[in-house]
Amino acid sequence: MTQNQIAELTMLQSVKNFLDENTGIHSSDAAFQTLVADYNSKLTALLTIGADLMSDNSTFSNTKEEIRNTLITKLVELNGFAKVGLKKAGVKIEANQMQVKRYFFNTLADAELLLAGNNSLTVMQEQTAVLSPLYVTATDLTDLSTLLSDFLAAKNDAENVHHTTPNDRKAFTAQLNELIDLVKDMRLLSKKFKAVHAQFVEDFKSNSTVHELGIHHTNLNVTVTDKVDGKAVAEAITSISGSNKSANTDASGNAIITSIKNGKCTLTVTATGYVQVVKEVKIERGRDNKFIVQLEKAA
Repeated sequence: MTQNQIAELTMLQSVKNFLDENTGIHSSDAAFQTLVADYNSKLTALLTIGADLMSDNSTFSNTKEEIRNTLITKLVELNGFAKVGLKKAGVKIEANQMQVKRYFFNTLADAELLLAGNNSLTVMQEQTAVLSPLYVTATDLTDLSTLLSDFLAAKNDAENVHHTTPNDRKAFTAQLNELIDLVKDMRLLSKKFKAVHAQFVEDFKSNSTVHELGIHHTNLNVTVTDKVDGKAVAEAITSISGSNKSANTDASGNAIITSIKNGKCTLTVTATGYVQVVKEVKIERGRDNKFIVQLEKAA
């Protein structure tokens, strides 16, 4: 749901509340009541879809990213130990197995990371006699298996939190536009009350106006982590070049820069002991503008 649609939906709810509060004025007019009944029915259907469209999956996404970082750290550690143990035992593995570089895992999509993790787990389970207990213990394998399961569950939660489909969103837009047209019809018809209830007409006009102040701005959510261990970087300064917009990350490495103009802008992230990152990002209205920035420690 776009910010403009949220503003329109807020207006539609305001109209309903206003009509409910003023039934004594318009209830005796048959033509106006026909529009009101149609409006209330269609608004109920619209709000049902709107509730799903407005559901927020940020909590699920953040949880998934935290588990992902922990999983990558574990894979880098165990794969490194396993490679040493297998090499000493003369066990050969394929070149693409048991990756030990964090940046390799960072570039993988979630599904690919799961596949790589499970492949590593399988190799280590098959070589338990060689690796345990000096290199990879049974507890290590259990922990890795648990992390993979947790990551899969978090990935599914993040992907499935929105239960709407493209057809749902099209239906919502069509119904929204239909209700806005109904409001226009009611505004015209409300003029018949002007002689006796002039204030009703003015108040109806006010309640049926979409307030677009700030509608062309949005927020930028930035998560800053250490590129090596994946841990959150607190007190990092995130800023938009050429503006006075900035925010510091919290203990979880998250920062929110508010009221950002739409379009391309330059994000700068600075933290003590780390190399500064400057990158171009694209801000889209009505979208969840989230970016993850990984910092390298300064030499």
